[in-house]
Amino acid sequence: MPRTAFLRTCSLMFLSSIFDDKATAQLPIDASVSKVVPDSKLHEDVSTLRQRERFLGTLLLCGGGTIPLAIREEFYVQGKGAEGTLVLIPTASARSDGGDFSTWIDYWSGFRWKNVEVLHVADRDGAFDKSLVEMMRKATAVWLSGGDQQRLSDRFVGTPIERELHELLARGGIVGGTSAGAAIASSTMIASGMIEPQFADGLQFLPRTIIDQHFTQKNRHSRLIKAIETYPNRIGIGIDESTGVFVGQHESRVVGDGSVYLFTADSSHSQRSEKNVGHRRLQAGEKLDTKELEFSLP
Repeated sequence: MPRTAFLRTCSLMFLSSIFDDKATAQLPIDASVSKVVPDSKLHEDVSTLRQRERFLGTLLLCGGGTIPLAIREEFYVQGKGAEGTLVLIPTASARSDGGDFSTWIDYWSGFRWKNVEVLHVADRDGAFDKSLVEMMRKATAVWLSGGDQQRLSDRFVGTPIERELHELLARGGIVGGTSAGAAIASSTMIASGMIEPQFADGLQFLPRTIIDQHFTQKNRHSRLIKAIETYPNRIGIGIDESTGVFVGQHESRVVGDGSVYLFTADSSHSQRSEKNVGHRRLQAGEKLDTKELEFSLP
């Protein structure tokens, strides 16, 4: 890999699954692939919030599969569990529409949160419910479960819930997600596609990234490389199952049993190809100064 590509890659990194991910978007994000019509004022609010939240809150993004207990324990601690409120968002899973949320509640039952709430909407209109906004304002932690990231995009992008997620990060809370709940963290999101990635709108937590999950287990290297070929100013992040990335105020680090892969395009090449996309592998315990994660779009 050229030295310029490797150094650029080294300055990059951002960054538990009950259910797998799949979705149905078909065109690049710039073509507004999803049926979502975001509220423009809400998007302006989110852009402002992003400037604050990077240095206060924490993101935990997991690649799916079984999440090691140590990761969930740290999420609990950072979410002020004994005095805090955990809001579970199971909407990525089609099972959530049935109204039985016991799977997600049981998943966290071993942790003594002061309060556990479930936030689920059957359609996009539900994300404008004032009672749900109030729920979010009391949250110290939010968990976005796995499933189909397109469902999250369709129901939450450009709504008050998206804004409140950013407000939570801005006031120092933690937002965790696994599988689909990790994929949704970028602004340009991989929504589907076995080999050729299809894109949709994400929740903009990490707007300069494209995140893929179940990475080694589902052999998604080529898919993420193609995504970076399509959007060469983005950082590709591939997260293995049973693996996560904590993105904190000063430091970001890999946790869990697998690896995290960072992909960037080599801007010294005018022709796009897989040979011009460099990558770096990070394993559990490896750290990066969060300030270095500001490598950005022009």
